[in-house]
Amino acid sequence: MTCHGPSDVVSCWGMETDRWVRIQTLTESAKALPHAERGAFLDEACDDAELRTLIAEMLEAGESGALGLEAKLLTSDPADLGKEDGPEPAVSVESGLSIGSYEVGRRLGRGGMADVYLAYERADPDRHPVALKLLRFGKGGADRLPRFQRELEILSRLDHPAIATVLDSGTAADGRPFMVMHYVEGHTLLDFVVQRRSTAAERLQLFVSVCQTVQFAHDRGVIHRDLKLSNVLVREDGTPVLLDFGIGKLMRTFASEPPAGFVTPAGVRLLTPANAAPEQVSGQPQTVQTDVYGLGLILYELVAGRPALDPKGVNWLEWERRVLEVEPAAPSSVPAAPIRMEPGLRPRTLDELDGIVLKALRKEPAERHQSARALADAVARCLSELSPA
Repeated sequence: MTCHGPSDVVSCWGMETDRWVRIQTLTESAKALPHAERGAFLDEACDDAELRTLIAEMLEAGESGALGLEAKLLTSDPADLGKEDGPEPAVSVESGLSIGSYEVGRRLGRGGMADVYLAYERADPDRHPVALKLLRFGKGGADRLPRFQRELEILSRLDHPAIATVLDSGTAADGRPFMVMHYVEGHTLLDFVVQRRSTAAERLQLFVSVCQTVQFAHDRGVIHRDLKLSNVLVREDGTPVLLDFGIGKLMRTFASEPPAGFVTPAGVRLLTPANAAPEQVSGQPQTVQTDVYGLGLILYELVAGRPALDPKGVNWLEWERRVLEVEPAAPSSVPAAPIRMEPGLRPRTLDELDGIVLKALRKEPAERHQSARALADAVARCLSELSPA
């Protein structure tokens, strides 16, 4: 069963989640039992062999080889801490198979809770490509369903040409929910500007467009919370498209009641460590200024050619300290920064741009630009002065 159209996609999909909720409930019940008793429990509780196999795989994946938290904090690269622990069960989708009314093609990518496939609606004679996002079983599955449901709710609010919006949703034969979105063909923002050898003005104009899209989401009560270069694709015509609202948040004044069972476990912070704002790292409230910080990180790398703070070679505890305490260098001071390679730029313009970037990256949210629009306006003013001396 599938649901068509953004207006009813959330409510229709919500009626199809009973099987997944049952899987999660039985998995949690089995985890509470001694190992020796789990097999008998599953034999009695599961009314079909497929259901029993799926739950057994989830239990196995949840216990295989995960490092203890303390060891991870001391040894793991920050980028690795944003990933699910342990291997996923061998539940894959082969090219040519069907999910709902869609024929699945190659896998396009893998996120923290779902895989994304190129797909085609079987009834479409022109075979227009779409992106099908399929929830993954495995460790952490207990909180994936409500996160997936929340992403659907968020995307249903955001009908915008620069956002990969949802077209359809449903439940696969094995009980996993999926959503179907516009397929965006293009390059990540960083790859696009590097391959095109974009000028400083072109980079800043792309950035202003991204800010405008983020402001559109904010105006509709949505905070992205995971803004980074890889979550912006640029089409061949130069239009940047914002992706992946998987850890997005509805502002309290706009938010509906959380879906049933939507509880973030104590101590769990939904973030991409290498791109997290100080308030995300420290577990403080997150607002539109959290996205301003994410935009600041994007702008920094566009003009400096490297991240504001480099996570390579440090453990999580050291990375956390840097995010909370270390101020990044001015972008124009970075050797070989693209902005320094621009011929004849006025020193005053470089200073202004440095100030804009560093303000967006202030540790205290209240000291940053107060909106994505304000940041875009500041960059646009700088852009108007970006001409050779």
